[in-house]
Amino acid sequence: MASILAMVGCAENKELDNQFGGNRVEMTVSAVKDAGELSRVAFNGGITDMIWEADDHIGVHIASTGETAHFSVKELSSDAQTARFRAEIYKPEAVDSYYAYYPATTGVNGTNVNFVLPHEYNGVGASEPYLVASHENAERYHVEFAFRPVTALLELSLGFAADKIVIESVNGESLSGVLLYNCADGSLTQPTGNKSITLNSFAAGTHYIYMPEVTLAKGYKVTITKGSAQMIKTVNYGKEKKFVAGEVTPLSIASFEGVAVNLCDVYTTYTLYKRGNSEANNTSLTNTITFNGDCSFAGISSTLVKECGVNINGSNITATASNKKFSIANQTGKGQGTYKVYAYIKTVDGTVYKSAEQTHYITGLPYTVNCKNVKYGDAGWTTTGTVANEYGWRMAFWYGSSITPRKEFGEFFSPTFYAPGDINVQYIAMVAYFTSGSNANNSKTIYSGVTTGTTLAKTNSKSIKRIYSLGIPLDQDFTACTHNAVLPAGNAYRFCITDEHSVHNNLANNYISMRQFTVNYRW
Repeated sequence: MASILAMVGCAENKELDNQFGGNRVEMTVSAVKDAGELSRVAFNGGITDMIWEADDHIGVHIASTGETAHFSVKELSSDAQTARFRAEIYKPEAVDSYYAYYPATTGVNGTNVNFVLPHEYNGVGASEPYLVASHENAERYHVEFAFRPVTALLELSLGFAADKIVIESVNGESLSGVLLYNCADGSLTQPTGNKSITLNSFAAGTHYIYMPEVTLAKGYKVTITKGSAQMIKTVNYGKEKKFVAGEVTPLSIASFEGVAVNLCDVYTTYTLYKRGNSEANNTSLTNTITFNGDCSFAGISSTLVKECGVNINGSNITATASNKKFSIANQTGKGQGTYKVYAYIKTVDGTVYKSAEQTHYITGLPYTVNCKNVKYGDAGWTTTGTVANEYGWRMAFWYGSSITPRKEFGEFFSPTFYAPGDINVQYIAMVAYFTSGSNANNSKTIYSGVTTGTTLAKTNSKSIKRIYSLGIPLDQDFTACTHNAVLPAGNAYRFCITDEHSVHNNLANNYISMRQFTVNYRW
């Protein structure tokens, strides 16, 4: 598109003179190759030397007569690089001004030539160059045109077929519309119209797209749609990008990667339990949503991402992206319940892309309480009967005399645990039966179970031997009462522990204490 040099001559035609009263002449235009430069763009195979075709036309506007005529090819050289164009026109002045344009089908309004830069292409790109030329104060018999290109070209190389491609200026400059060439003064007005160009159903390969001579203050972006996925690419985002008439700007997009947001490994203890990783889940915090690694996104330039993060049950937790990755700190203290989690990015224009949503649960398990150091009320337990914090949690005691037997006991109910799915658990109560005297039963039965409320459940039992500690049991005096339970899905459960609630008529004080209570998942 560098130039076209056309040699123009006109001669009076006596035959035409007689027919039109001396007002018509035949003008012949010769277009030749200029010093090895590229003279014309052939879009069906890239940029080539000037090659004219037998049906080519150019338009010429004559200032003195106001006529705009179409000149058609009269003769082609053997290599098609030289052509002679001819038209019959009203006789110009001896010294006149001439304005030419290509293609001749371009719209003309008076002295204005309108080149339309499409805002939409269907299947194919630009088909021919847009060129203008002028020669003012030229002698009638020797008019020379030096054509110059009106537009720049975007050379789009696609490695795949795309359903839709949208090229858009970031700062709102127009990329399509009307380019107005004024034949009177040779000026070219930039288009006003659409800030985007849409390409529909483009195959893999190289395509040329008209671009105005324009400076894009903040670059441009390209949005490619393939099926239901989109890919967004930026060029000189936030920086200046120039398109110069006659220049070809390459843009290569070799492969398609749709916009996607990936949520990193997210888990709670229940997630790990369902994976069968009992060792890992039993060492994790029970009220934590854990983010393991980095979340990431793809198919979009980082410069277009204004905000990123994760959403937990409708609330965004923002992060800072680096190299298309971002991290979120573990969320602790969330409490039992169901949590919907996804990662997201928000672009500068407000579009939000999300990862697939995941569901995670916090069940309240595993659970461990050291009864020596924490009061039962502080640990969330509820009780009935007489309970005291002595040597652990003293959950029951019996005392009396031969005349006035008495019974006092305690029942313990743990905090609730949620079962979103069927759960197998193992619970362990470290208990001791001790007395301050020698006149007491030799063993005691401890009952435990699982309930959905505060109704006692005696599902399991274990007999423990009495120890003599004079009211001060040591760690080694406690027995592990271990049981398994299956918790059906969809309920909140409590663990309960009690004794056999018997009446004693002895002179000794008898106590049962719990030093530690632990609940683990059992795979």
